[in-house]
Amino acid sequence: MIGWWPYSYDPSVASVRIRCLHPLAALQRAGYPIELYDPRNAGRYRVVLFSKHFSQQSLEAAQALKRNGTRIIYDLCDNYFSNPEEQEKRQEKMGRLSQFLDLADRVVVSTDALAEVVAAQMKLTQPVTVVGDAVEPRANVVRLSLWRSWFGAAKVWYWAQRLRSQRRQGRHALVWFGNRGSSFAGGIRDLATIRDALEAVNRDYPLTLTVISNSRRGYKETVEGWSVPTRYIAWDLVSAPGIIAAHDVAVIPIVANPITVCKTNNRLAAALHLGVAVVADPIPSYEAFSGACILGDWEAGLRRYLADSSLRQRHVAEGRAIIERDWKIERIAEQWKALFDAALQD
Repeated sequence: MIGWWPYSYDPSVASVRIRCLHPLAALQRAGYPIELYDPRNAGRYRVVLFSKHFSQQSLEAAQALKRNGTRIIYDLCDNYFSNPEEQEKRQEKMGRLSQFLDLADRVVVSTDALAEVVAAQMKLTQPVTVVGDAVEPRANVVRLSLWRSWFGAAKVWYWAQRLRSQRRQGRHALVWFGNRGSSFAGGIRDLATIRDALEAVNRDYPLTLTVISNSRRGYKETVEGWSVPTRYIAWDLVSAPGIIAAHDVAVIPIVANPITVCKTNNRLAAALHLGVAVVADPIPSYEAFSGACILGDWEAGLRRYLADSSLRQRHVAEGRAIIERDWKIERIAEQWKALFDAALQD
């Protein structure tokens, strides 16, 4: 038996769903002997995967498991070796991360760029495996209460009607979605970098911008004084996909730094999967979709998309074909299985 131990069990956390709950469910559907880690079963596990753990308690648990002969895999999906603001807590995380990586029998990361960082920072005796993020299936593995499901469906219907009304008035609907982020790890603040482009396009192609996120305050601070009409919608697990799908173009500005260049393609791929064309800043993981979106050419790119709906449709179709080939949960689950099988054979 294999135990998968995420740092949190909260399904509203994207990394928990994408890098644990979804692939775990896919492997279980295929009959693979894997489960969420249960300390009562510690003696049964031949392999335990620690996903994004940084606490001393987790490190000690991994050390105890390894002393008893359990193989340890450590999964990392962000560059925690970068600490541009020299934060003490982040420095402590870096220290425990180094101990985890030294302890692990195998290390898995989410992007090639992050693998390069880990290889440069650590003298590992084992190779670093890259397993990317699958596009989230619309049928969620997370069970929700009936009232939350109803509320989410009503929220999608309401905003879809609002957007249709604005289209009839000649406005094009743009959307940005994501966490508030931080000053060094990207987030809502990155929207400020495309303000001039949006306002220039807005003079010829009237726009609206929807921000779907977890911080109304961050939204207000970012868009204060904009001439482009904007709205904030609080992100929730049920309604976000449907609301995103009701828009014309997703915008994903990214200020490049050692942390953001290691990010996965999950937001870009999610938008395409939902039928929404994308204009984004280029990072290495986006190159796989370079023929299915517009990277880096903000004003001209938005004008191309808004003037030509057929181009948007072609790019969405091309993006979905790439997802079908490389980024479906079944394909990514196969990569996790290969990792676990290799650890079992060590």
